[in-house]
Amino acid sequence: MPKTLPIPGLIRRLAQARERRGLTQRAAARILECHHTWIGQIERGESVPTTAWLARFAGLYLVSLDWLVGGGELSMDYGTVSP
Repeated sequence: MPKTLPIPGLIRRLAQARERRGLTQRAAARILECHHTWIGQIERGESVPTTAWLARFAGLYLVSLDWLVGGGELSMDYGTVSP
């Protein structure tokens, strides 16, 4: 049975943030120095990234780690969250 991400909405938020930055999975993988298929696995809920990797995704996508895991709403300038 595949692993699933324990935080509801995390998969959607990861993909949404990547797309808002105009990045493909391949482009994000090149920048993060990982394989694009791994990003796809995460976005499908088949792989679970560590907290350190979530922080790297947040930095690249210009969102807060809090937003990625479900706290607050993403504003139009990507990096700001509202309570």
